[in-house]
Amino acid sequence: MNWRYSKTKLIAHLTGMLMMACASVGLADVGLADEEFSAEQIDFFENKIRPVLVANCLECHGAEKSESGLRLDSRKTILKGGDSGNPAAVTGKPEASLLLQSVRHAGDYDMPPNKKLSDDEIAALASWIEMGIPWPSESKIAQLPIEELIKQHRSSHWSFQPVVSPKIPGLGKASKSPIDRLIEKRLAENKLKPSKRANAEILIRRAHFDLTGLPPTFQEVQKFVRDDDPDAYRKLIDRLLDSPHYGERWARHWLDVARYADTSGYKLDAADRNYPFAFTYRDYVIDAFNKDLPYDQFIREQIAADHLEVPDDNHTLAALGFITVGRLYLGRPETVDDQIDVVTRGMMGLTVSCARCHDHKYDAIPTKDYYSLYSVFDNNYIPSELPLIGNPENDESFSAYFKELNKLKDGIKVYRAQRYADLRVHLEEYLVDYMTRVAAPDQEELIQKQDYIKLIETQLRPAVLSKWQNYLSHRIETNAAELTPFIEFLKLPEKDFAANVKKLIEHWEKSSEPKINKVVLKALTKHPPKSKIELGKIYGEVFKSVIDKWKSKGSKLPPESQFKGDERRLARMLFSTFSPISLKESDLDKYLTLPEQKEIKKIRGAVVKHNSNAPNGIARAMVLRDKEQIHDGTVMIRGNPGKRGEVAPKRFVALLSPSERPEFKTKSGRLELAENIASADNPLTARVLVNRVWMHHFSSPIVDTPSDFGIRCEAPLQQDVLDYLARDFMDHGWSIKRLHRQIMLSQTYCQSSKDRPECTKVDSENRLYWKMNRRRLEFEPLRDSMLAVSGELDLTLHGKSVNLQTRPFSKRRTIYGYIDRQDLPGLFRIFDLASPDQSAARRTRTTVPQQSLFMLNSEFAMERARLLIRNTPGFASAESRNARIKILYRGIFQRDPTTEEMQIGMKFMETEKTTANETNKDGKEQNAGNKPKQGNRKLTPWHRYAQLLLCTNEFEFVD
Repeated sequence: MNWRYSKTKLIAHLTGMLMMACASVGLADVGLADEEFSAEQIDFFENKIRPVLVANCLECHGAEKSESGLRLDSRKTILKGGDSGNPAAVTGKPEASLLLQSVRHAGDYDMPPNKKLSDDEIAALASWIEMGIPWPSESKIAQLPIEELIKQHRSSHWSFQPVVSPKIPGLGKASKSPIDRLIEKRLAENKLKPSKRANAEILIRRAHFDLTGLPPTFQEVQKFVRDDDPDAYRKLIDRLLDSPHYGERWARHWLDVARYADTSGYKLDAADRNYPFAFTYRDYVIDAFNKDLPYDQFIREQIAADHLEVPDDNHTLAALGFITVGRLYLGRPETVDDQIDVVTRGMMGLTVSCARCHDHKYDAIPTKDYYSLYSVFDNNYIPSELPLIGNPENDESFSAYFKELNKLKDGIKVYRAQRYADLRVHLEEYLVDYMTRVAAPDQEELIQKQDYIKLIETQLRPAVLSKWQNYLSHRIETNAAELTPFIEFLKLPEKDFAANVKKLIEHWEKSSEPKINKVVLKALTKHPPKSKIELGKIYGEVFKSVIDKWKSKGSKLPPESQFKGDERRLARMLFSTFSPISLKESDLDKYLTLPEQKEIKKIRGAVVKHNSNAPNGIARAMVLRDKEQIHDGTVMIRGNPGKRGEVAPKRFVALLSPSERPEFKTKSGRLELAENIASADNPLTARVLVNRVWMHHFSSPIVDTPSDFGIRCEAPLQQDVLDYLARDFMDHGWSIKRLHRQIMLSQTYCQSSKDRPECTKVDSENRLYWKMNRRRLEFEPLRDSMLAVSGELDLTLHGKSVNLQTRPFSKRRTIYGYIDRQDLPGLFRIFDLASPDQSAARRTRTTVPQQSLFMLNSEFAMERARLLIRNTPGFASAESRNARIKILYRGIFQRDPTTEEMQIGMKFMETEKTTANETNKDGKEQNAGNKPKQGNRKLTPWHRYAQLLLCTNEFEFVD
């Protein structure tokens, strides 16, 4: 596995201002065809590379202009290179590519010349070159209008058709489930038959790992094997589904889809990256599976729990972590894009994010539909204080925590109140200076020479200046009498400015048109401004005199009530809601100086740190809230936030909607979005979930692309099975536990995993399911099994995430491991844990030497071998090697060893008998369960034998 490529591939949309252009404006290739690259590689190009080239390179190296003879608008021209005679990029060799050297500013050229690309963009380019410079070919098929394409896809593509249960063959075979009948129909068409039923030992182990991720005990296996009850297997499934550890097993599968992690990703200024309460979402998912929360409700709560009935303890609000536990990008568009992606791909298998910069290349999803969903998620924010789950404030054991927390929060309030008071003083004290700046923004040097400004420019607050500029420019119509002179004088040229001012003043004195505020006119008549600088000063002094007069009368509200006539009209303008003088404390952050911002950030950081170290029992829901001011978004042309197009009202995608699409009216629209996804009329939602569940039971999905059911996804071979289960799933309350029963009680699931040559010749990939797939344990059940058989596994549910990497090794189940998305531990990567950078459709399955090396050489594995010997009941007291080998087999494999296995074990121990203190002079083995001497990491023979058994395929695989 090329990990560097995989890791970069999963960095979700790292650039907000660099978006892809439509294929029609360039970047089309006549070289290699799409088929020569995987769909995943083409998607990587479209999402990561095309935007960078369009935004940074094509202006100088495109079809219209190609400096130094270099064009970067096709794969062919990149491989050809420019005047240097060398290719711009060498396939598979990033370090040898001039393009990469240039963007790193490390070669003869610094490109782009005016700025350097971000580290993430450079890394993406390096990965793109390393994977062979994938590039889509130009389509020669005329594209239908998007409206026609929607109709075509909706009427023709299998996954967009309503979910209808197929006709079940062989209705007379009452003993067989509908699944079996449908599977056997396909097998018969290919002249095949299903495999025999697996034996009881295999079935109980298979069921335990599928439903709980834990091995059964030897006693549980024996009880099941000896049970003559014809319903014994059904009862086993029911018992495992009722186990609290079922939720842990299946929550981990869902957390891959939800791109769960305990950190937010990269942040500036070494800010805290922790999500101290991410674990509450993980625990919510565990509970949802355990109580068999209907899947449609599961969807609603994860998208819009705050719009549903919330219980007193707030526990359902934790569901919103589905949206909020993703990476927090530096750019808002990337964060919103990630949220759109996890909802649409994760829940519906629809790649809506591919329409961010242009209409979807394959599916009938216009860019406008993408921005309709963008409007939904952009109308939300994460509150600074997350709501508590439960009522820990009433628990005296947490009083110290809340006391310190309140102290820190009060510190923020006090500091903000002080800064707000200072800002109010500043706004009034330097009003003249701001008005001078507004009137003469390009005459800074002259202003300072004339000493009209009290402070140098850097001490005036740019945000306040901008507020005055915007306010005055937008108030000319409603406050014409007060502002007409200001606007008219600013239009005058500098030459003969004073003379022209005098003429206008004389005209206004003699005429009543236009009407001029008498207070303003009096000030201008008394001191006619000779420059725009003086104009700003006069207006500033007029405004300040009104404020000073109001203050001299005690500053009673409303201020305009203290005045009469034209003075009152000035006061009404100055103290209006939108005036800079009337800034609200809630808007304070926009106007703080950099040192003030840093101080508030420091205090808030202390709050975050305090929450990060909250004691067990303190939990907060990672919610998001609707903004107060809800707005419809607009299309960002080519994904560029600086280029806005038509309005995109909040509504569902047209492809899955009726012809008349209502707009979302409930605030941000998240609730309506959730209802559309969770609807039984949505043809994708149930199919996608059923396919994911089937995949985890059989190790292969019915639909090969679990998160993409678009038109590139051909109708699966076993579509009848998928549609039967999806329809049944919805018709019976969206119960996932019932779905498990449907699958696991079928003969198809209970088949042996043994190969049959006659079947392999016909169906080598077992797409017809003529046998069960043998599969390797993922990292979580593998690690949990090692802890279980060594007698150490902590089965406590819920709680804060723990470090799994360092001593003393945590005994908690692996689902509770701390996941740092910015620095995913090597152990997780070695064993193919899904990257949390984006929603994972399925885990990759690799077999690399590092996995075996971990089992052989890691301190964790060796410690498990030692503790297995020490903790296995009856081992230390057993008198013979035969007895000990038998005890180990029962503990590790839940069965007795065969004669051959016993002989192998005896031979192994015989070759080790010369090891120090292996035997004493009485022939009795010593040190069987003792720890090696302090500092000695070597294992005794029995420890080595135990570790050898842990490394076997039987321990690491499920039949």
